[in-house]
Amino acid sequence: MKNFIWILILFSFIVSSCCSQEISSNKTKLKYSIIAGEGGGVTGRHSGVFIDTSSAVYSFEGKSFDTAKKDSVMMLDNAKIEKLNSIIDSLMNYDLRESGNIYKYIILKNSKSEKRLSWIPGSVNAGKLDTYYNNIFEIAKFNK
Repeated sequence: MKNFIWILILFSFIVSSCCSQEISSNKTKLKYSIIAGEGGGVTGRHSGVFIDTSSAVYSFEGKSFDTAKKDSVMMLDNAKIEKLNSIIDSLMNYDLRESGNIYKYIILKNSKSEKRLSWIPGSVNAGKLDTYYNNIFEIAKFNK
């Protein structure tokens, strides 16, 4: 009888352990991939951060984003993705394409569209773009 009770307890423990584990596939998706960086000047080099829609974060540095070396930095959690999606929503209200010797930029891309914003550091026309730009780097925990 004692063996039966121990077997029942052990069986209950095993079943409850297996059933209580949840597999989370509810990963929030980023609405657009984000490229945020700065560049220009005498060297023409660009550096910044690239966040793809699956939430992988990469740093980059080179003559252009397309040819730049990209280093994996981290994966973002859902809370950070939601913050970035909120920033993306705010950025959709901007339409600024300033260029100069040195400039900052944010590019938002998805399979259907692309939005490009660029401005000269310290520009009075930039509004809150510098704040959004800095927030992107803060969320990605990447030092510019």
